[in-house]
Amino acid sequence: MRRKSFDQMECGIAQSLDILGDPWTLLIMREALFGVQTFDGFYRNLDIPKNTLTDRLNHLVAKDILARDPHPEDGRRLVYSLLPAGEELLTILVALSQWGNKWVFGDRGAPSFVAERDSREAVAEVKVTNGAGKKLTLKDVTMIPGPSASERLKAAFAKLG
Repeated sequence: MRRKSFDQMECGIAQSLDILGDPWTLLIMREALFGVQTFDGFYRNLDIPKNTLTDRLNHLVAKDILARDPHPEDGRRLVYSLLPAGEELLTILVALSQWGNKWVFGDRGAPSFVAERDSREAVAEVKVTNGAGKKLTLKDVTMIPGPSASERLKAAFAKLG
């Protein structure tokens, strides 16, 4: 059964989920962000079905998140590299890792965590801040229509006050 597409929703979260919402996709991106570049590397680290891996890699290339190029030493093989949109997923994956370590693993302790390469210290907690760096909570934020919002969406936000 094919899942519903969110590509017509006027929402950055929905549209992002349309691209990244599959668990395999996020795990492939985790591997790519931490250095995996080959089909065999993704396959070995994730134990993912080959047809699923092929499909997800093709999808990420089509969405300009990963680039696919001939391997520099063996042109019959391919290497995958991060494009700017892929590199910017680091923040999302760090936040997801930190959330899982806190709320899933809790008192048992994290099985792994993201650390600064040189110092090996855990990266700071990902948090939502204002322009001055003040940490914001759910009570401090709201959603408002953006420049590409339709009249329908503007009206829906207007009803919320």
